[in-house]
Amino acid sequence: MLTHQQLPTQALADAAVKAEFDKLSDEFSLLDDFLMERMSQGLTQAPCSASKKFNKVGG
Repeated sequence: MLTHQQLPTQALADAAVKAEFDKLSDEFSLLDDFLMERMSQGLTQAPCSASKKFNKVGG
């Protein structure tokens, strides 16, 4: 079983996986921007979800 750190290294060694990953770089960047803004405001996922009326999954 791979560790969390090993998985991306192994997966991105595959040229096809790397190409698809690279296609999504703009989306990953946008997500990073959202998460950084949320953290800068001291918010966690819980109040963000509540404000959008999302339900917590898994209890």
